[in-house]
Amino acid sequence: MTEQLMSVRKVKPTITVTKQKSARGRRIIGYIASFCGWGMGGTTPQNAVDQLVNQLLNAHNGSYTPKILEYRGWVKLLVRDPVYGWGSRYIKTPTSELETGMIFMSSGNYVDYKRFEEACLYDIAQNGWIRGEPVPDIVPERMRKEFESWMEFQNRYRYAKDKLGYGDNDAHDYAGRNPMRLEIWRDK
Repeated sequence: MTEQLMSVRKVKPTITVTKQKSARGRRIIGYIASFCGWGMGGTTPQNAVDQLVNQLLNAHNGSYTPKILEYRGWVKLLVRDPVYGWGSRYIKTPTSELETGMIFMSSGNYVDYKRFEEACLYDIAQNGWIRGEPVPDIVPERMRKEFESWMEFQNRYRYAKDKLGYGDNDAHDYAGRNPMRLEIWRDK
């Protein structure tokens, strides 16, 4: 048993670096460093290895504990992927049952959990917001002004649709104060 442990300790990890060639295979356009299924590209062999090492170190830092956020029936699952960072998915809405399935990391690929959670809180607050209400308490402090601006846009859009009878495009231009369409909103 001790001999087996000693032999395991002597094994050194091997990082493989391969050339990445152009479509015709004539020019080297970069390098890919790989280790146990992980791979990162770089402009030089050393750059590719450095990128890979950074990715491996980042994968070992921090937590992988998933989190669930809920606001007014909107339920969002937050998970971390070792390669792509934090991602999220709505798993329940006020009109749907609990959903299962894959979480594709298309949510901004945040590495910093705090910023990611703030973005998710902002998103879930937008979905649960009801016109006429103030900024929800779950909106992070640093994003409150942005949320107020979003609420104003929503209110102007709804006014343009309901009171002025505008279609979708004109209502968007009215709500966003499109400078190329002054005639829609300037005197209203």
